[in-house]
Amino acid sequence: MLLIVWMSFSADQYYVIQDMTYSLRWYEEIFSDDKWMSAIINSTQIGVASTALALMIGVPGAIGLHKQFRGKSLIVSLVLLPIILPPLISAVSWYFAFSELGFYNSFLNMVMGHFLLGLPFVVISVLASLTHWNDQYYQAGKTCGAGRMQIFYRIQLPILKPGILIGSLLCFMTSFDELLVAMFLSDFSTRTIPLEMWSGLRENISPTILAVTVLTMLLSLIVMIVTSYVSDNKYQKGV
Repeated sequence: MLLIVWMSFSADQYYVIQDMTYSLRWYEEIFSDDKWMSAIINSTQIGVASTALALMIGVPGAIGLHKQFRGKSLIVSLVLLPIILPPLISAVSWYFAFSELGFYNSFLNMVMGHFLLGLPFVVISVLASLTHWNDQYYQAGKTCGAGRMQIFYRIQLPILKPGILIGSLLCFMTSFDELLVAMFLSDFSTRTIPLEMWSGLRENISPTILAVTVLTMLLSLIVMIVTSYVSDNKYQKGV
């Protein structure tokens, strides 16, 4: 990892270690190359869209799964299936499923595929926050005259916020780093950063890939620090 960071600051055209000259050339190349900028925009848009969809479905779903009912274990297993199955199997399955359904919009297909991959992280994180929820809070809110939506926004949502934040960050990073789903579901107009990196390694080896790798690792590190901070605060406050 340190070697990749070091080599990303090379000014040389090829990967070298000895007699290396230092420059920000390859970082500047990322933001001046339309190909890389398009990949960054696509990855960000798909990540945000899939995360938003995962939150809209995952948060209410987790609240429903917090209750005890028949068949709960089966539903939880189905929700967790995308992170249990190898990504290649999931990507191939979704490719044929979307083709059979007549979904040929690559952006929509990518969002749906990444949504299915990220949904388990949202559900798991929100379910973890719901361990601090007690039905007595709901009864107390009703006693004070609050409606169902008021209880959700003023009592339940603050309890769920750490889980929602952690789940959304994990969902976004899962989308941002996903390669196999992009290989099967994307086209030339929805090429993402991992797909451009893969193509670059196969077709045109350039130190720009090292610079992109470093920036991606930095983003992952920031997400890891934020999730760790939120988790620590949650347990310190007992919420």
